[in-house]
Amino acid sequence: MKNLIITCVLLNTFFYRAAASMTGDADQRVVMVYHMLAKYHYSPRTLDDKLSEEIYDGLLKDLDPNHLYFSAEDLKGLSAHRESIDDEIKSGSITFLHDVTALYKRKLKSMDSLDAILLAAPFNYKAKEYFEYPGKICTTNAELLQRRRQYLKLKVLQRYQSQNPEDSTGQFEKLNTKEAALRDKIKNTQHSKCVKILEHPEGFPEYVCNSLCNAITACFDPHSDYMTPNAMEKFSSYVSTESKTFGLNLDENEKGDVYVSKLLPGAPAWKSGQVHNGDVIVSMKWGREAVDLSGAGEEEVGKMLDNIGNEKVEFTFRNSGGEQNVVTLKKEKVESDENAVKSFVLKGNKSIGYIDLPSFYTNWEESGGSNCANDVAKEILKLSQENINGLILDLRYNGGGSLQEAMELSGIFINEGVLGFERERGQKPLSLKDPNRGTMYNGPMVVLVNGLSASASELVAGALQDYNRAVIVGSRTYGKATSQQILPLDTSINFKIFKKSYSKSAGEKLGYIKVTEGMLFRATGKTNQCSGTVPDINLPDLYSEMKYKESESPNFLKPDSIKRAIYFHPEPALPVYSLNEKSKARTEHDKYFNSIESTAKLLGELKSNENQKIALKLDEYISDEKAYARKWKLSKTVMNDTTQTTYKASTLTSDAALLKNDSFKGQEYHDKLKEISSDVYIKEGYLILSDLINQ
Repeated sequence: MKNLIITCVLLNTFFYRAAASMTGDADQRVVMVYHMLAKYHYSPRTLDDKLSEEIYDGLLKDLDPNHLYFSAEDLKGLSAHRESIDDEIKSGSITFLHDVTALYKRKLKSMDSLDAILLAAPFNYKAKEYFEYPGKICTTNAELLQRRRQYLKLKVLQRYQSQNPEDSTGQFEKLNTKEAALRDKIKNTQHSKCVKILEHPEGFPEYVCNSLCNAITACFDPHSDYMTPNAMEKFSSYVSTESKTFGLNLDENEKGDVYVSKLLPGAPAWKSGQVHNGDVIVSMKWGREAVDLSGAGEEEVGKMLDNIGNEKVEFTFRNSGGEQNVVTLKKEKVESDENAVKSFVLKGNKSIGYIDLPSFYTNWEESGGSNCANDVAKEILKLSQENINGLILDLRYNGGGSLQEAMELSGIFINEGVLGFERERGQKPLSLKDPNRGTMYNGPMVVLVNGLSASASELVAGALQDYNRAVIVGSRTYGKATSQQILPLDTSINFKIFKKSYSKSAGEKLGYIKVTEGMLFRATGKTNQCSGTVPDINLPDLYSEMKYKESESPNFLKPDSIKRAIYFHPEPALPVYSLNEKSKARTEHDKYFNSIESTAKLLGELKSNENQKIALKLDEYISDEKAYARKWKLSKTVMNDTTQTTYKASTLTSDAALLKNDSFKGQEYHDKLKEISSDVYIKEGYLILSDLINQ
């Protein structure tokens, strides 16, 4: 693997943990992870009892987030480690890791057996009781047994409700006829969850060790991570147009079965000729025992597929005729358009170019691959042939990616100058300059952002705002202005406590660490850290009340500031005030934006009620779920104006022949056209840009 040292600015939310492809060396890995954080982190922490307590609590929360496995009684012996993990790291012997692995394994097996007993008889659905979510740790194992029973009862209710979402009559009678089958499904599901962990693709001890490594990194900041080789591959796919995949797009039907909604052309499942759209995934096998997927949701199965590395997997599929077919597949690297830039033309009173950029992707391993800045430049050349009057760059939901790509992209629209600064621990700020003099596009421009525009997105939006090159429209961004570097574990950390030495190449096999090494600043000297980029024209944000941003994250880094750039010459100010007044006049009485504001409050209430008691009495549960579902359903529809006539979205003339000959890509573009044709934020961005052009 080339270019092992990578600078990145990616929102941490998008990654899944996978287990390492090795056995042993667990103690050494834990020690290496801490020492690399101490060496490279922007704001390192002292290895002391306080850090030890946070690591201990973090690991247990990761292994048992809903308090369904461990009671205080179980943890009596383990709690002796709570203030001594720091001493164990110093000594190189992590006895806590081995003790928690043994306890967790024992509890997984005992709960698997207990579930079978608890699910052997019907539950009482007329009894008034509640499941506390996420709840507190149970004092005794007797209390834990009751919590486990309530949890399984809740799973039966959830399964019943998902199959009868609109039915509200004769509930007890209907549940009684289905209850035995539902309990059997839940038993299989719970057993599969247990097997999935105990027979993790690369080993149960490694699974726990990796959890401990990430419990350590989480104590430093929200974006530092330990990544195994498999996790590194997954990370690369998020910031690249290539990914290792089976090529299965999933969906869930009304029965709760997870099925293949689409096959990715050229991927293993497609090439096998044995998998078809609509096939239900019955089970997967990579270890000694197959994992039964009956009752598993789309998200859970998706995570399982993500976490599988280079192992061959036996899939059992069931077709529409009920026949089962076993197919063995292995992931392969496939080109994907999911992260790639796409452009369209919005034709109305003005002809506006629209570019959608989902991430700041790059080819991490080789030169000459797909890079987002270069791809955007190509789209601008194609758009210039459409005689556009202005350009919308959509960075909503873009969680970041390559810092270099962010600089290259900003340079497409800015002639020259300092775009920002990066400061590492104890160092003077390093200027981030426009790498190429001149511009590819210097016309009127709007950039769309929202609360999930993060990191590199915020850097680009901030630079274009500082230079008065674009009107920033939307809502305050996420607030992540830190940079991360990815390094293989440092095998030179070879203290006397280690009884073996490592070759330099062994670091990649041991895994990688993504460490926050710097803070990013704008050309003005201010940082987006915690505050985010504030748009010139603010629009209601559907998720504004949900408290998910950087400043709400555990152990976030506090913002700082530096002196502004000396060579910083913005263009003349844009007429933001008048544009804002015109936008307000449109949106204040717009039914869609008013709905977004009211729905945001509802979603905020749902978020604040996460620490709640869930009714386990059938009629009360159904009543609560219907009210909850109505609120979420509303949130999915308020942003779509399917009747808007302000503009008509179309593909570029230069793309027409390609899309006609590629049905898969053609369908992707067709779906995207429907999406941007009804998006109220794009519509308002179009109108703001039209006002700017007119002025």
